Amino acid sequence: MLIEYAGEGIPLLAAAVGGQVFAPYFAGFLPLLLAKAKKNCTVAEKSFAIGSIAETVQALGNSSVQFVPQLLPVVMSCARDSDDEVRSNSLFAIGVLAEHGKEAVFEHYPALLGILSSVFSHEENPCVMDNVCGAAARMMTTNLACVPVTQVFPVLLRALPLREDFEENSTVYNCVAFLYNNDPTLIIQHLKQLLHIFSQVLGTDQLKQDTQSTLILMIQNIAQKYPQDLEKALQSSPVEVTGKINVALTAS
Repeated sequence: MLIEYAGEGIPLLAAAVGGQVFAPYFAGFLPLLLAKAKKNCTVAEKSFAIGSIAETVQALGNSSVQFVPQLLPVVMSCARDSDDEVRSNSLFAIGVLAEHGKEAVFEHYPALLGILSSVFSHEENPCVMDNVCGAAARMMTTNLACVPVTQVFPVLLRALPLREDFEENSTVYNCVAFLYNNDPTLIIQHLKQLLHIFSQVLGTDQLKQDTQSTLILMIQNIAQKYPQDLEKALQSSPVEVTGKINVALTAS
């Protein structure tokens, strides 16, 4: 129990003092966390360990690079666990390791994408699905060149909107905006589907204000640069979708 209480404080300490300062201390805690993530550990132990690792990696930022060789095999293994929460935490960990580990993770993208593909194909738990969406979004945003975007993006869209873990909405929709800035044709190709998804989250408490603003600005930019495509998508959309999108188009 003492380790569990300590584990909850590790990410907080890392965020408070900064990744570079905290990294040597995390190196000391890490063997204890990894010991709790082994196959023969209880579900509670594995969930706690992987969750603590993921949150600490996020707090460490770029200083987490040095831990990639130790952490990535563990979270990849736990992403196949039989427990929903362990899988969910592991997929979140994969995403943040890709985001902050950068070059140290690039060579592992094919294996990671294989794991994500399997989850997208077979997963039924909504929280796990939300976290695989977040992981895919983080990987695309971090290194688009390593991801077959034309294959991955449609799969991601089929899993949206998120159903439980709304914290990942910022990650997912910022990724959509990132893709629009890098390859507008990809977004226009899936515009009708995206508008349907946007209409379900705009104006709700599922989105943080900055994420909502990002989506509104993107929709307004599409209206300016691709008016015919937007009009075509709206004409074949349900009334409730067009109503929400029209509100976004007139937002200031």
